[in-house]
Amino acid sequence: MKFFYVSSEGKKSGSILFILSVLLFLYVAVRSYMLSFTWDEAYSYLEFINKGLFSPFYFNGTAANNHLLNTWLSYVTSSLFGINEFNLRIPNLLAYILFLFFTAKISNEFSSPLLRISSFLILNLNPYLIDFFSLSRGYGLAFGLMSGSLWYLYLFFKKNYDNKFSLRSLLFGMIAVVAYLSLINFVITLFLIILLTDLLIFFSELKFFNSFFYTLKKNSAALILFIAFLLIVIPRAIGLRNAEALFYGGDTGFWNDTMLTVFEQSFYGHPYPGFLKYLLSALSILIVLIALIIAIKRIYLKIIRQEKLYLPVLVFLLLSCSVATIVQFYLLKTPYLTNRTALYLLVLFSFLLVVLFNELAQAKKIIGFVLPLLSILMILHFYKSFNLKYVFEYYLNADMKEMMHDADSLKTIFPPEKFSADVGMSYDFVEPFNYYRCVNNLTLFNVADKANKFHPLNDLYLFTEKDLMKINTDSFELIKNYPLNNCALMKRKYKPSHYTICFSLKQDYDSHNDSMPLNYPSSKDFFYSGKASSVTNEKKEFSEGIRYMIDSSKASVKNSMLIIKAMILMESLKNLDAGIVISFENTKGIYDWHETLVKDFAQKSQKWFPVYISCMIPEQVQQDDLLLIYLWNKKSSVYIDDLEVRWLTGVN
Repeated sequence: MKFFYVSSEGKKSGSILFILSVLLFLYVAVRSYMLSFTWDEAYSYLEFINKGLFSPFYFNGTAANNHLLNTWLSYVTSSLFGINEFNLRIPNLLAYILFLFFTAKISNEFSSPLLRISSFLILNLNPYLIDFFSLSRGYGLAFGLMSGSLWYLYLFFKKNYDNKFSLRSLLFGMIAVVAYLSLINFVITLFLIILLTDLLIFFSELKFFNSFFYTLKKNSAALILFIAFLLIVIPRAIGLRNAEALFYGGDTGFWNDTMLTVFEQSFYGHPYPGFLKYLLSALSILIVLIALIIAIKRIYLKIIRQEKLYLPVLVFLLLSCSVATIVQFYLLKTPYLTNRTALYLLVLFSFLLVVLFNELAQAKKIIGFVLPLLSILMILHFYKSFNLKYVFEYYLNADMKEMMHDADSLKTIFPPEKFSADVGMSYDFVEPFNYYRCVNNLTLFNVADKANKFHPLNDLYLFTEKDLMKINTDSFELIKNYPLNNCALMKRKYKPSHYTICFSLKQDYDSHNDSMPLNYPSSKDFFYSGKASSVTNEKKEFSEGIRYMIDSSKASVKNSMLIIKAMILMESLKNLDAGIVISFENTKGIYDWHETLVKDFAQKSQKWFPVYISCMIPEQVQQDDLLLIYLWNKKSSVYIDDLEVRWLTGVN
């Protein structure tokens, strides 16, 4: 039993923990470089980072996807080092250094080398947790900062309630909430713990009123910080709720939605016995109850040292966060945390687990083998999950970079009548496709539209296994299969042999024939060809464009599409709203409307660049309906020239 003696300060296992930390960091760093961008990462980049939507008070139906701290930091790193997956993931990679450092610090407080190493491995070898340090999302940032908060909370109790440690704990927790809003329950509970601890200390020496006064005085900096924190976070939470952005989660109960899902996701898709998630959930409840009983007993008998208060505090933190989730479901109608949103509760439970069994091992040496045995299981599970190809929750995006390369290599087969190519795809591929299309300047591909997934005029198709089951595979030709996720790149066997150009119009802005509207003058400041272009800005919201009265005798509706090309110049790339609009109208008003943002095609300001758009002709088009195509913008000046449209009908 030599492993379980209480070692001296000089014999702590820092060197082994350091080596393990370096190996784990290298693994996560390599994955950050190699992994394809996932759906949520791509959406976050395109909708928030790329558009500079940094305000915590911007709300729409998807604003909860905007993990603020990640948006801010990823914008900085991509601005400094360039836009690619690794640079956008640097903030979370740095957060992993925090997580490794603070979990090593807390593990190194335990009573034997074996327990220290085992505790560190248990805290760090959940492959589902590791995934989020490899992604450009707020979760990894939140976990890294939360580990720092828990470490300084431990020091607060160990170092005679020194408020510099409580302030650091609170500060780390608050910043973690900026990364991931659900940690607000953690921070509120943390603040109450700090105040209550100091209040009880002073109350043993002073009257209640005086103790209350001294508690507020001692924690005045923390109180000011906490109030400022609430003034930002509470309005954001309310705004997200009012915008119905807090829709991700469950509604069947805390056990089913939160506990079972987070354990199941931690299995990483391995075919473990079905009952295992129920067993682990039940055992976790039992462990929390044991910790609660021990904590209550020690406090009641007053036989507890300062650092021994850490276990009761962890129990209180975990229970309060769990209860808050349930209360919020019933009172605020917010869904239960599930999968990745519940992962922070598992991280908090892991801290409680290693602290509890370290204390129990000091009383009964046989218990000292529990954490080493558990760490062996974690090592085996981590080994089975080790990969440089995918993250579990977004495994369908694993081959996205390869898919884009393969699709781009086929551009020579696209019809010559079309300016650009259309790819129909499953929903899981839309945002990553648009990200790679934008960042890698693959602008000959039109922006992916999930509504046209199966449209017969698409040039290529990217389908998941689920969508492959919906199509008649005899009508498609397989180009390439991606066996990891059983997805496919395909084209139609029976596609148009060629396209008939029903009509073609071009607006060069040197004259106003067939243009709309006619009341805005052309600009001679910038022009791509001829002598003038059309300009839009704060004063000129709509450009001159193309106006066409549809003649159904010349332009077939069935099996037809519009393809559009325009040359655009932007004075500033910070203009994120300017877009080319396609509008179908009749006497009752607009019945079909599309917009493509020109920023998605831009590379440099004050340089002309092409914008390509396609649009499938809606079935409800009738004779004498009006087709309008124009540039819309109400910010810094954007110029348009050589606007060209073709109405194509596929001929088999």
